[in-house]
Order: sequence, then C-alpha cells, then structure tokens
Amino acid sequence: MGMWMLLLLLACGGVNQAQDQQVDPIRFDSLIQAMPEAQVLDVRTPAEFQSGYIQGAINIDYNGSGFKEEIQQLNKKQPVLVYCLSGGRSHSAAKFLRSQGFEVVELDGGMASWKSKNLPVEGQAASGKSGMDRIQFMASLDSNVLHLVDFNAKWCLPCRILVPIVDSLGTAYKEEMRVHKIDYDRFERLAREFQVEGIPYVVLIKNGTVVWSHFGLPNTDELVASIDSNL
Repeated sequence: MGMWMLLLLLACGGVNQAQDQQVDPIRFDSLIQAMPEAQVLDVRTPAEFQSGYIQGAINIDYNGSGFKEEIQQLNKKQPVLVYCLSGGRSHSAAKFLRSQGFEVVELDGGMASWKSKNLPVEGQAASGKSGMDRIQFMASLDSNVLHLVDFNAKWCLPCRILVPIVDSLGTAYKEEMRVHKIDYDRFERLAREFQVEGIPYVVLIKNGTVVWSHFGLPNTDELVASIDSNL
C-alpha cells in the first residue's frame, strides 16, 4: 500500500498541495487505519504526551534538544503522520521532515481537534498503574544473578530500537543474567524511585545494588562490557 495509498486517499479527499497536506481528524484517522506501516509522530512534550495520545504514536519533542537527531531514526521509506496540540509545532516539524526527504501528512488542528471529534485517546486513565515500589522490586530479585532492568515505553522510538538488543543479551546471558522490561507508564512509581528522568534507562543490579546505569540508547559494546565486568 505505502505512499501510493496515501496519495490516493489524499487525492480523494481533495487535499491541496498548497496546504502542505494538512488533513482533518477523520481523514487522519482513516490514514492511520489504512496504512499500519505509517509512522504516527507526536511532537509535543513528554508530559503532554502522557496526558493522552493517539494509539501507536511515538513521541519526539519538537522543542527537545535531540529532535533533529531522533528524527533520523525514523524510516524514510514509510510516511509520517504528525500532530501536536493545535498544529503549530507539527507544522514546523513537518517542514523539517520534508526537507529531510520524508513524506508527511499533518493533523490540522492537532490533538485539540482530534478530541473535539471524540476520536480515541490512549494513556489518559491512571487506573491500572502499578503501585510497586523500589523496595518491593529489589526484594523480588534473585541475589545469585545479575539483573538488567530496561525502563521503556511503547511510544519511545529509542526504546523500540533497544528491544532486540536487550532480547539478544537476555538469550546470550540466560544462565547468568535476568532481564526485566519495565513499562514507564505502568510502573510510574517504580521509575520515579529509580530516578528515571528519561527513557530508555538501563540499569544493572547485583546483590541488591545498582552497579551500572545508562540514560538513553546505550552503545552495545559498552553495555556488554558492563555486563561482563559485573558477572
């Protein structure tokens, strides 16, 4: 399907090139449903994102210091469907994305417009969040092995990149190390007590003590070296 379907849907909807391919919430939702391969991008702050986001969206803060670098991790072969709160930041982000060779469609009116149409929003309810704290978590760990704890979220692009790395390390060190994937949104209290200020955040724990930690996407060789030095 890909870009051919995107352009067909846009043409059928009468989108004007002069409008930089801005579409209303109903058409934006239709594009998401029609193209599961499309990358839905939320360029608001992490705090705004966690208050409610479109299902499947990843969060890259337009005003964040690493915006231009993080954008390069997206797939240029797949379209980007971008939104913010009201359309301003997403419009600026879309201009930059297009300059980098991405095909982009913007949500006209942003999240405010989306909500006005009563379209589904994820992440708003606090119910279901685990109250597990650091003391409980540490008490659950076997002291005879090393533990790799990966704080992550489905909406975090670097977290997604880290998944196969963590999985492969879990397999390679299955006799000596246990892997724990902690959803940042679900285990908010635990993340706070581990002083997680951003994700991904990777921690190595041995005998009840944090022996190594890293904020952001770690260098694989550095991570392996840290594991080896603590076995």
